[in-house]
Amino acid sequence: MHHFETLQSMNNKEKISNKNENELKEQQQQQIKLKQWVTHRNCIMYLDEYIKSSKIAAFDMDYTVIKTKSGKIFPQHVDDWVWWHKTVPDKLVELHQQGYHVVLFTNQAFIQSGASFSVEWYNQITTKIRNIANLLQIPINAFISPCEDEMRKPRRGMWDLMIEVSTLLIEPFDIKQCYYIGDAAGRPDHWKPGVKGDFSDSDLEFAKNIGVDFHTPEVFFLGESPYIHHHPIPMVSSKPKHSKK
Repeated sequence: MHHFETLQSMNNKEKISNKNENELKEQQQQQIKLKQWVTHRNCIMYLDEYIKSSKIAAFDMDYTVIKTKSGKIFPQHVDDWVWWHKTVPDKLVELHQQGYHVVLFTNQAFIQSGASFSVEWYNQITTKIRNIANLLQIPINAFISPCEDEMRKPRRGMWDLMIEVSTLLIEPFDIKQCYYIGDAAGRPDHWKPGVKGDFSDSDLEFAKNIGVDFHTPEVFFLGESPYIHHHPIPMVSSKPKHSKK
């Protein structure tokens, strides 16, 4: 009888501990309001919803979910974008229907350079992301790194911040249910006939740093076979001169 009471007491304490931990989590998250742009620890974020499962489908934005309508490398205005491929919107909606939380992680160094902050670029990027979510009619959480610090991919700062401020999980987070899709995979020129090489391997390294499966948009959206690197990927700066991505 005493043994049973001891086990029952331990179970009750564990339930109380879990409850208190969850209540503390909710109190912390009240500081990050839903459905508005917030800057926290040099990361610009928008939470459409709190994350209540470990199923995270995470994406880079530029040249993964969208590309420029003008055909230029960088967008010329807020509406200079189209879907990266016609299959993208249906796939993202399908993921939401399957219980995945769709999350964007994007480097946008045009927003901030040193002490200089561009309101124009801030407005363009944040408006574009909300336009994407509104067209899809699904909740999308977004995290933007505007400068060179621990939040910038391939560093894992934005991912850790997502876990800290947007997850409402009683059970431990299961990284095996998550994956990340991005175009910066370190592929060389002509990895596919007539196709230029990737500007960086920052998306691939971001996924490695987090510990999740990685796919390029060609593999994920189009079902192509993954490119196999026959030689070690050369070290490429996460902030190349020709890209603010």
